[in-house]
Amino acid sequence: MFATVNLHLRRLSSRRLIRHERIDPERIERTLGFFVGHLPALLKAERCNILIYDPVAATVWLEAGTGVRADAFEVPMQDTLIGAVIASGRPRIANDPAEFRGGAAGLDRGQGLAVRNAAYAPIRSRYHAEVIGVIEALNKVGQDGFEPADLRPLEEAAEIVQDLVDCVFLAQRVYGAADVVLTGSRQMAAAVTGLMLLGSIVTLLLMAAWSAMPVISDAINPALLPFLPERSH
Repeated sequence: MFATVNLHLRRLSSRRLIRHERIDPERIERTLGFFVGHLPALLKAERCNILIYDPVAATVWLEAGTGVRADAFEVPMQDTLIGAVIASGRPRIANDPAEFRGGAAGLDRGQGLAVRNAAYAPIRSRYHAEVIGVIEALNKVGQDGFEPADLRPLEEAAEIVQDLVDCVFLAQRVYGAADVVLTGSRQMAAAVTGLMLLGSIVTLLLMAAWSAMPVISDAINPALLPFLPERSH
């Protein structure tokens, strides 16, 4: 079992290195920056953010945003609209101001932004069947708020950037942990493997001894020979 886990961790680490070399971090930054810079004009919104899910900390952190730097804030998963979108895997429109009260939108981020309405689209991984982030558009210009037709550009953008977001998600949060495990537990894995090998040898010896028990009994109990069935020679 440990050998299989170790193999999977090595595969994960190798895949991280390959994808990191193929997708330059600067290219990721430029591409995501392009979307958060132009989607607001397309949707007639004030801002757009791309956030990435951290399943370990149960939070979502900002990777790219209109007018804000990366990692400027995190949003908790619990009792927030962003958390609900990630949990359900479905896009969502929130035009009711009541939905933004009490931090339900996860927008108490020190941005000085009064949120009137928002639209969300989940970003799915192409490789491991998981929602790994969210694209959100904030504050539709006008009085009517976002419409269902506004979700289409967000969903298309989410599909286009899924490989880039997946790379960030895996490299920063998952593969980094895999590397630590590989580095820190290599000796432990070797020791466990040795113990498992020793256990296998002992088991084989015990099985061989059990198979030889009739012969041993014959040798150490000659008085029983008259009572034992004859053996063919």
